[in-house]
Amino acid sequence: MGWIGFSLVPVAGAVADARDAVQALINGDELGAALNAVGALSGIGDGVKTGAAISLFVSKYPTKIFEVCKVLSKVLDDLPPYTALKVMDSLCDDAASALHTAHSVSVDTLIKLFDKDVDLNKVKTLLEKVYTGVWSPGNIGSAANLDYHFAKHGQKLSLSGNPSDLVGKQQYVDMAVALINEQVGVEKYYDTLHGTLGVYERSTGKFVAGNKDGQIATLFIRAAKEIDNNPNRFIRLI
Repeated sequence: MGWIGFSLVPVAGAVADARDAVQALINGDELGAALNAVGALSGIGDGVKTGAAISLFVSKYPTKIFEVCKVLSKVLDDLPPYTALKVMDSLCDDAASALHTAHSVSVDTLIKLFDKDVDLNKVKTLLEKVYTGVWSPGNIGSAANLDYHFAKHGQKLSLSGNPSDLVGKQQYVDMAVALINEQVGVEKYYDTLHGTLGVYERSTGKFVAGNKDGQIATLFIRAAKEIDNNPNRFIRLI
């Protein structure tokens, strides 16, 4: 069946290990694949060629992508940072390098996201969106959802919280827009529970969430311990 690109790797031992890993994947032997991948990937050192090999494998065997991700999640910590980036890039259209280079997301954070099966392209989209004030419809529609969140959280933000107060409600939206688009003095998180971007202003406690469609989901005062005590839910990006 051929070795779909692993011959690109210029290290004889690594090629043999990679071939074993591919065969183990094809045979459904996840443990064997993981063990062989450690030997293959840690010995290669060339991130570009490693990534190219994985890309070729996935393009030839697309039904194996889930197994490939599970195997790689076990070995990324053992790879040099550049190689780890290129391995993740091979499965997410270069989103890992883009997040690292353009948004200063650390390699360790990217590996943590990858380990949790988070779509790095989605994270990239969340960080690059410009939010204009469109409110998420939730399950009840945009207008009703905005009314609900304003009524629930408005007063703690020194606003009326009365949905009939159109001026106050617009101030609530404007406050959310300003915070979620802020680039200085804020912390940005990926919320693994909701798949949203969370932006936190620790000095005031303001927390805003937005989705990949550029819609704001909520704005409220959040205690720092809710974030700090839940590092597996709130993964800090920046």
